[in-house]
Amino acid sequence: MSGKKFLIILGGLAAVSFGVSLAISMLLGGPEPVSPAGPQATTRPVLTGADALLATAGAPGRLPRQMLPAQRQVEELIKDLRARVTDYDRRERQLDDREKRLQLAEQNLQRRAKELEKLRMELVTPWTRLKEAAAELERSRVNVDAQEKAAIVNIAATFEKMDSAEGAAILEGMCQNEQTDDVVKILFYVSERPRGKLLGEIKDKDLAAKLTGMMQKVREVNTKG
Repeated sequence: MSGKKFLIILGGLAAVSFGVSLAISMLLGGPEPVSPAGPQATTRPVLTGADALLATAGAPGRLPRQMLPAQRQVEELIKDLRARVTDYDRRERQLDDREKRLQLAEQNLQRRAKELEKLRMELVTPWTRLKEAAAELERSRVNVDAQEKAAIVNIAATFEKMDSAEGAAILEGMCQNEQTDDVVKILFYVSERPRGKLLGEIKDKDLAAKLTGMMQKVREVNTKG
């Protein structure tokens, strides 16, 4: 039994004890008056304490009339005590239910947190690979800004008019001089048919395949503010 509930019951018992004491005091309030019948009248002994309570109990109809107000008061006190105990029990059950719901919610949150952490760890490797691939693609981009585009277009037009074998030889020489990005930019702006002839005349077929793949990574950028 909790301390609060014990105090409620103890207070109720004190109230009941007070009611009982009140009832007894009403019964034992004082001796009955002596009838003025003169010297010949028989004097009735004055009873006190338990003897008076027993004597009153032996008198039909007397005890109920004197006990009725006190008895009602005691019954009301007992009824109030029971109501307080019932209300306390109800509140205690509500608190227990609320605590159980809070514990269940906390357990659900902890489980969700573990699931999210597991999912995050599972996504770390793919996400890292994706970032690395994006960074590699960005590094492999062949950017053509607005300032150099006009010059490259003119060079590409020159290669279109040139003999394909001769132009292919020049492009291969540029690649050997580490000018591969410039070769890719030129081929990007050469018309489709001349471009095919130039690539077909390149003797190093691996180089031709490489140049074809790099042309897909050409990107025009605007460097103006």
